[in-house]
Amino acid sequence: MRDLQKRITRLEQSGPQGKVHIVVVAAGQDPTEAEQAYLLDHPDAKQGRLITYRTNIPEPDPLPAEFA
Repeated sequence: MRDLQKRITRLEQSGPQGKVHIVVVAAGQDPTEAEQAYLLDHPDAKQGRLITYRTNIPEPDPLPAEFA
């Protein structure tokens, strides 16, 4: 996952003036909802290019409280 984050950062910086935004959609997640959530968190993404990357790796289950 760390390597994926590095690649995403490089791709975002490689666009024209950093105008490329990448949304990672995990398995079982709705791509439209993920894009909308990303746009709410990053309003400047509306003016740039939005790339949706779908992965077949599901989101990890949160650890139980006794292990956190």
